Amino acid sequence: VKENLEHINRPVLIFWGTDDKIHAKWMMDVFKDRITGSTLHVIQGVGHMPHEEASGEFNRAAYQFLTR
Repeated sequence: VKENLEHINRPVLIFWGTDDKIHAKWMMDVFKDRITGSTLHVIQGVGHMPHEEASGEFNRAAYQFLTR
């Protein structure tokens, strides 16, 4: 995946939970930096599954992103 990030030419919303034990924050920063026009949304106090652990915040951020 990392080799192809620059080829993504669509808006991308990246979610990351501050307690994620699988993906480090620096990895999400790399994704954000290499995908032009991407947005990184950090959710405090959740792990690797922010869509389940903080569904309200996840859904609000996704809705805002999709309707902008």
